[in-house]
Amino acid sequence: MAIIEYQFQKATWTQIIKCARWALNVLQMRDWQISIKDHDLKEEKLGYADFNINTLHGLIFIDINYCKKENQNPFAVILHEILHLFIAYKTQSDEISDEPAVRALEPILYEKFCKNNKVKQMKVRKQY
Repeated sequence: MAIIEYQFQKATWTQIIKCARWALNVLQMRDWQISIKDHDLKEEKLGYADFNINTLHGLIFIDINYCKKENQNPFAVILHEILHLFIAYKTQSDEISDEPAVRALEPILYEKFCKNNKVKQMKVRKQY
């Protein structure tokens, strides 16, 4: 089994929004209206999603400074939050849940994003 080591990677807001739009397209969630905000979250979180599956509106907060502090990749964080929306939408649930499913899908979506958008992918470390 391989683990992708997500390390902080400089990203502009244009690149982060492009990543989000790409993910919505790939996940066939083109009808969703997503806003992405830079936010110093009071809790120590990399990102947070708030959404309404009835209106197909979502708001994703991402804390770039905390990503840098925790050495986490902002592209992986935004994809992680969009996967929460995707699973909630497909299961018709108003709650963010299924963290194991999100964590399982995130590396697959991240790898595809990197290949399609010529973003340097982090190294993969094998786990024994």
